[in-house]
Amino acid sequence: MRQLFFTILSCTVIFTQSLAQSGKTVAFKVLDVSTAKPILTAKIQPVTREGAFSTPDSTGLIIMELSLGSIFVSSYEYNSRYVEFDLDTVKTVFIIYLEPSITLLEQAVVSAGRQEQPLKKTSSSIEMIQPSLIENRNSLTIKDGLSQVPGLFITDNQLNIRNGSGWSYGAGSRVMVLVDDMPMLSGDAVTPLWSFINTEGIESIEIIKGASSVLYGSSALTGVVNIKSEKPGIRPKTVAGGFYGVYNKPQNIEWEWNDKPLTISGFNASHLRRIGKFSFTMNINGQIDEGYRMGDQDNRLRFGTTVSRRFFNDRSVMGVRFNYMQGQSASFLLWQNYDSAYTALNEQITTTNATRQAYDYYWKHYGKKGFKAIFQARQLMINNDVDNGNANNDQSNSSNTHYFELRLSKKWTRLNFHSGYLLNVTNSESPLFAGKHRSVNQAPYLQFELHPTSRMTIELGARYETYKLDKKLAERPVFRSGFNLQAAKFTYLRASFGQGFRFPTIAESFIQTTVGTTSIYPNPDLRAETGWNAEIGLKQGLRRKNLKVVADIAGFWMEYQNMMEFIFTHWSTNTTIENGLGYGFKSLNVGDTRITGIDLSVLFEQKMKNDQLLEGIIGYTYSVPVALSPKSVFAKNAFDKDLSYHNTSSDPEKNILKYRNKHLFKFGARYESGIVDAGVNIRYNSFIENIDGAFVAFPFDLIVKGVAEAREKDKRGKTFVDIRAGITLKEQFRFGISANNIFRQVQMNRPADITGPGSVVLQFRAKF
Repeated sequence: MRQLFFTILSCTVIFTQSLAQSGKTVAFKVLDVSTAKPILTAKIQPVTREGAFSTPDSTGLIIMELSLGSIFVSSYEYNSRYVEFDLDTVKTVFIIYLEPSITLLEQAVVSAGRQEQPLKKTSSSIEMIQPSLIENRNSLTIKDGLSQVPGLFITDNQLNIRNGSGWSYGAGSRVMVLVDDMPMLSGDAVTPLWSFINTEGIESIEIIKGASSVLYGSSALTGVVNIKSEKPGIRPKTVAGGFYGVYNKPQNIEWEWNDKPLTISGFNASHLRRIGKFSFTMNINGQIDEGYRMGDQDNRLRFGTTVSRRFFNDRSVMGVRFNYMQGQSASFLLWQNYDSAYTALNEQITTTNATRQAYDYYWKHYGKKGFKAIFQARQLMINNDVDNGNANNDQSNSSNTHYFELRLSKKWTRLNFHSGYLLNVTNSESPLFAGKHRSVNQAPYLQFELHPTSRMTIELGARYETYKLDKKLAERPVFRSGFNLQAAKFTYLRASFGQGFRFPTIAESFIQTTVGTTSIYPNPDLRAETGWNAEIGLKQGLRRKNLKVVADIAGFWMEYQNMMEFIFTHWSTNTTIENGLGYGFKSLNVGDTRITGIDLSVLFEQKMKNDQLLEGIIGYTYSVPVALSPKSVFAKNAFDKDLSYHNTSSDPEKNILKYRNKHLFKFGARYESGIVDAGVNIRYNSFIENIDGAFVAFPFDLIVKGVAEAREKDKRGKTFVDIRAGITLKEQFRFGISANNIFRQVQMNRPADITGPGSVVLQFRAKF
């Protein structure tokens, strides 16, 4: 902590020496480029986006005090603009013209290049989730909302973009998850901390599909999810609500393990306020979830607060953020059998008492002529006190992660430059991972964004990754490039290529434990995996009166070398029933792989009479994930038998990678009319063609029964339908109901675990 304090102090002193200068009052008018009429809905903000925005008077005049000639100008149904000018030369009213737009193309995103830019001008495929989907669907965690995004699939909390990952038993992620640009992954297992991420006070969620390792590091091999927190506005804002629901009874009456109804309930609240130069946010969330499986409860209380202050006429912002969570959850790995799918094998349940604490510190400065500097730091402490009913098998674990990053960027007329350096240190102490371990990741990186013309963008980037796990060192440069061209008024072509480099995590390398009768074995000899990800895409906008449509299609190609996957087979010569006949999991480098496919999404928005609105998204992803050398031997089992992808697969003929869906279809729509709103979401997941062969073969199928039976029932894939409706009174109070999985469909996404029967939840929310 002392080191962190002096680092922040040093950066503050260095960068604030030249900040103190007086502001200047400037008058603006924002006009429609076609009609030259004032746009009375226009807003102008300082480039930091932290200061209060200004709006026109009845004549269209906007008067504001600035110390920096950089502003952000926006208005609904117009193209937003950054405007830079010399303050000293402005003597009369400064005129700014905006062009009409398809609003769906003009959504501003920050994740693609770590600086704000219109969605239409990115070189990668990007999806956005608005907070209303999280709120109205009663999403218990952010991952519940992500399940509606085209191309995404989640298995056991493992996020998978375009089949870049399968099922890795909760260790390692090829998708970086960020909250306000800072990683929210556990330090030892490097998995998303879904329950620790706010579902309240969200501004938007941005999802990048494709390699993003140059800007975001090792875990961004297949993409990035960035959750952006809402910032306080001029007026204070308070949102509070609660919910109560009941899980549906399963279609198969034999799956019921409890005679009473299983419920879920909770509350959440957030408050945002500005007082002078200070900004404050507070949020709290609590839930009691009895779960639909035996002992599968999830109870937690989470609290967070942020305090920031603006300096030097809003050109600098310094803030601190604190988040804390205490929770208890329980789960099991394998079912008793298919006829008792929601009952734990031999009633072996693992209970975890979890504590999470995060201290964030950040400083942002927006200098003259497009210069920006950001320093951010985090200390993340995780402690899991685990009780599995076996005093000789301690699975408790704890880790302490320190994250530091400095970013510098500069904008010129035809060139944007972005650079940074990060340091990420994790100390782990756990019997689960065989004692103490330390990982250190550091990386300098840079990216150039060239604009040869106003219609063309070219991106070039590089990063040098260095990773040390205990005494084991791995390092490698990675590169990326991107291209975006506006071919017509609402037509944008893009292409991108990015390399990736993912290191073995502490968990993948050293985990050694037993869950019930199944063991997980360490592999300290794991090697880093490398890969590359390329795509070419087209984004097409269409506007017909009150109908707006944006269609996006992309073809993608990913290849990986030394891909890491957990393999389930014989890893012990102790073949007793108590030891699961010697079967278990171990992470291995399984060789070279390739994933190709297409990704299609269509956004639409239709305005109708009487302020009626219909909006939604349609998405389809088709992919072919294959092992390139399926018969190559990558290890030997406990009985010295050669192991390959071919002989460890349940369906080796097509060389399909394990635990992947070839076809994913998503449809979501929302209707609003006056005080009434309603929505529907439909998801189709195709059959998972390949899993570890040991789960459906003799003799393990005598211990865990029914995996083959469940796979047979999933052969045609499964469709899930959610519906919701609500009524809003006085624009403040919303009463809603959501029914998830109304047809009670189930699917086995990984062996011996089946999805839930759905729920019906009542909601109440108030905004002040």
